[in-house]
Amino acid sequence: MDFDTEVVIWFGSVYGGGCEHRMDDVVVDADARLVHGQFVVPGPPPDCNADANPKAYVVRVERSHLPVGSFAVQLDASAPPPGAPEERTIVSVDLSAPGSTATDDQIGFDPELVDTLESQPTTD
Repeated sequence: MDFDTEVVIWFGSVYGGGCEHRMDDVVVDADARLVHGQFVVPGPPPDCNADANPKAYVVRVERSHLPVGSFAVQLDASAPPPGAPEERTIVSVDLSAPGSTATDDQIGFDPELVDTLESQPTTD
């Protein structure tokens, strides 16, 4: 691992028991400013249990493949649902430059996905 030319990205997936799955690739969509995983459930449609089984994938990505400037990281190309800000990480600094780093304040959840009580209609 060469931190001058590569970054580490963690993807955490959750599937039901009985659903074998794997991560085949990391997709960088520079136009959408998005980095996401390409997950596959091999074989015939699985008989998945309703439980939640986490699986972590830690991958390295060459900085030269990252979008220039800020970008988002999420599990797949589909947008996460509202109310699930932990499903998209916003990187608000350019990590494509060799040796660049980010502070804790420059990496975090997507505030547009926050579903707050204030935004919900009241039924008083």
